[in-house]
Amino acid sequence: MIPFVSIGMPTYNGAKYLRESVESVLAQTFKDFELVLIDDLSSDETSMISQEYVRKDPRVSAIKNDRRLGLVGNFNRCVELTKGRYVCVWHQDDVMM
Repeated sequence: MIPFVSIGMPTYNGAKYLRESVESVLAQTFKDFELVLIDDLSSDETSMISQEYVRKDPRVSAIKNDRRLGLVGNFNRCVELTKGRYVCVWHQDDVMM
């Protein structure tokens, strides 16, 4: 099923804040969304944390780039890989209220 909203989250070495950010997205009362985490070849635990959420929630998917795309490239990849009617790009260290 196609989600109404897609939230793309470009990540790079974001382990310090990633859990808090993802938890804030998943805690929203609106539930018809997908969360797509795109890891730009992090050297910290970002990929491991992303996979934890893939296992916990079917709305979450995680992709690790084959090569570094940089900030703008990774941002664009988020938009390309989402499927929702509306797209939001959310940063790895932001928190939704």
